[in-house]
Amino acid sequence: MRIHTDKLSIEDIEEFQPPRSEMILTTHGSRKRDHAFEVKLVGEPGKDRHGITRRFSTGGAYGSTDGRMRALTWVEWGDFICELLKIDPDAIVGVYEGEHDFIEATQSACVWRPQREGAPEHADRWASNLYWARDKRISEASRPFAEVSA
Repeated sequence: MRIHTDKLSIEDIEEFQPPRSEMILTTHGSRKRDHAFEVKLVGEPGKDRHGITRRFSTGGAYGSTDGRMRALTWVEWGDFICELLKIDPDAIVGVYEGEHDFIEATQSACVWRPQREGAPEHADRWASNLYWARDKRISEASRPFAEVSA
């Protein structure tokens, strides 16, 4: 997954790596933002921290072809993307053109997959987390300088 960003660092991306997963992270230039990263994540067989079973990946450029690792779940990817968008709400993360697009797309997904992987609960949690982070940024930006730096 390609991430175009002005604010995210390698450390930010590594910090939010899902448990029991492997990450391949490379840096790239970007014509859309200051810089870009390519992230490949695969997980160990079994269930994620939400109890959802990881499935075989499809292979190809972004999948695991050795049969040992599994694709991360929709929820694991959502958790990962949500954390990145808290830091840079304008980042282009995969197909999502920023936090608003991510919220809209994941809420829409609840229409066609309401019972799968607890989609509505997770999409609502991501939206709440991103709205909270945005409100916090706005609140901090509106404080007087002396109060913020104290």
